[in-house]
Amino acid sequence: ILSDVPPHRIARLRRQGERYFAGDLRDISGDRRLAIVAVCALEWRSAIADAVVETHDRIVGKTWREAKRACDAQADDAKAALKDTL
Repeated sequence: ILSDVPPHRIARLRRQGERYFAGDLRDISGDRRLAIVAVCALEWRSAIADAVVETHDRIVGKTWREAKRACDAQADDAKAALKDTL
């Protein structure tokens, strides 16, 4: 999509998109607004993907640690019950 656009122009549009709020974008002409939104969406997709992967890793890690603690506690209880029985 952006193959014909020079890199310095892409960077400029991205910086503008990062500065504008939704209300400010409404005041810009339609073509320019679409260009800014398109560049930002394409430039931010890798950052969004990284955030999704990082969040997933944190959630899975937390769930794993909680399950490990519960399993260890259950094993300790079983060991104590076995000792009492013996």
